[in-house]
Amino acid sequence: MRSSPSTRKEAAKLFWSNPAVRFVIDGPWLLSGGYPGITYADLEACKCMRYLYVEFSHTSSNLGSEWLDGEQQHINFRDDVEELASSYEDHQITEFWKTLRRRFPCAKDVVLGAEGIDESDAIVFEELIQMVGRCPDGISARLSRFCPDTPLTCRPVSRQLFQQTHADSSRFPLELTNASWSPQLVLPPIQKRSGPVGAYERWLHDGDLYNYIQNARKLLLIQAIEAYYLHTLQAACICPFPNCGRKFEEPGQWALHYVSSDDSMHVLGQPSPPCETLYAAFADHEIRLKLILDRHEEYLDTLRKAWGEEGSDQRYIATQEFLEQLRDDPLCARQKEPEESQIWFEYQLAMNDGWHNYPDMTTRQRWGVDRI
Repeated sequence: MRSSPSTRKEAAKLFWSNPAVRFVIDGPWLLSGGYPGITYADLEACKCMRYLYVEFSHTSSNLGSEWLDGEQQHINFRDDVEELASSYEDHQITEFWKTLRRRFPCAKDVVLGAEGIDESDAIVFEELIQMVGRCPDGISARLSRFCPDTPLTCRPVSRQLFQQTHADSSRFPLELTNASWSPQLVLPPIQKRSGPVGAYERWLHDGDLYNYIQNARKLLLIQAIEAYYLHTLQAACICPFPNCGRKFEEPGQWALHYVSSDDSMHVLGQPSPPCETLYAAFADHEIRLKLILDRHEEYLDTLRKAWGEEGSDQRYIATQEFLEQLRDDPLCARQKEPEESQIWFEYQLAMNDGWHNYPDMTTRQRWGVDRI
């Protein structure tokens, strides 16, 4: 179906201005200066986005360290110049908001949050408070954090939403505006890049998508089990684990019970579908996931064949093409020189299957998909 330019223009306004949808943006990318080469996001699409969820690491402090190409570079400040460290953090916050406004000129509502909860989450939360407090005029900024069921569990039960109550204070009190915030978070459209860099980043991006689908599978199963009892059987939902067996009569109760309980109660991990129809549906889903993973591995084999054997002319040409694109393509611009960049380091490991030499690397860095 074709539409007129005026219709498409009006439809685009509605698409980008939907307050129920937030685009997930990588916080370290903005802290690194928003260089095109260290994000999947389509930069033209970013110019239209109004509602953002900016996600930061929850395992360590995000401020006080230098960010280069999305990687933290620790800075050792002397103990007797604490004001220098504070001044540097202030500078980082100022530059963060400048970068956000440059990349997202239409942004009007921004939520800052962390990707999980950890022992250092309190430190990260304090940093987010500082950043929200320095939000520029024209943007409404709030912050979000996961809330565990108890202090002893690390499983997030709900996502809370806070807003500041005193704009003139750097350490303002917070107002809890939503105790169970459930936003619809959407990944930005991918930036289309050509050449070997584009091919490699497409492989990484497809691996991320596989991870999201795989991680969502368990949540879908939880919802399906609950819906089967409450809606199909019109009976109480019985927790299927042998060590439990509790009954829940209201929607959402069993799902909340499951994600907030420790592993000793749900020792078997993922429950089984309660009927043949759901069993067949999830079996089919498993097959489709396997096909996605197989295609992902086949694509990696194709990249490795193009990389060539060590010492060959093919390897030399492939090396020069990759580095030249990092150096000359505006969409691949980054802070470090191509030969010193993280993407070049990881690309060589992926092409040479050299992960065993770096056991501390994350699974995503190793394979592009979670295998552990």
